[in-house]
Order: sequence, then C-alpha cells, then structure tokens
Amino acid sequence: MAKKKRSQQSRQSKDKKEKQEAAIVGGDPWISQRSGLTVIGMLSIGMFIYMVWQLYPTEGWGNALLWGLGFFVGIWVIFGISLAFNLWMRGRRQGGK
Repeated sequence: MAKKKRSQQSRQSKDKKEKQEAAIVGGDPWISQRSGLTVIGMLSIGMFIYMVWQLYPTEGWGNALLWGLGFFVGIWVIFGISLAFNLWMRGRRQGGK
C-alpha cells in the first residue's frame, strides 16, 4: 500500500514539475508563424533596399547589390539557425530525437 501511494505521489509531483517547467520555458509561441515570417521577410527586404541605397553612390550598382544580397541572406541564415536550435531544444525537452 505504502509503495503504491509513494509511486502515485512521485508521479503527481513529476507531472507538476513538468508543467511548471513548460510554463517557465514557454510552451506556446507569442506570435504566429505567418506573422513572424512576414516580419522577417519585410526586415530582410528593407535591409536589402537600405544597403543598396546607401552604397550605390560610392560602390556602384554591382557592389551595392552584392552587399544588399549579403544582408538579405544573412538575416535568413540567422533566422534558420535559431529556428533549428529552437526546434531541436523543444524536441529534447519533449523526450524525442
């Protein structure tokens, strides 16, 4: 009887601890995926245009476009790395992978 009661208590405390962990870490995203991709897309396009506009007078069209493209791609690479890390950590926390 005592063992059964202890195992139920330990199971309940484990469930409670997992719920608290999920609440601390943040179980739900705070913006939707579509909104996030829209913001990242607008930011990367804005940086592309800004870099070309700033560099065109001194560097010419070729270099200005390359720098703009570099910033555009850089933003998406950083986003991709952070997304992959987030998905990897969520998978580990849930017991998968």
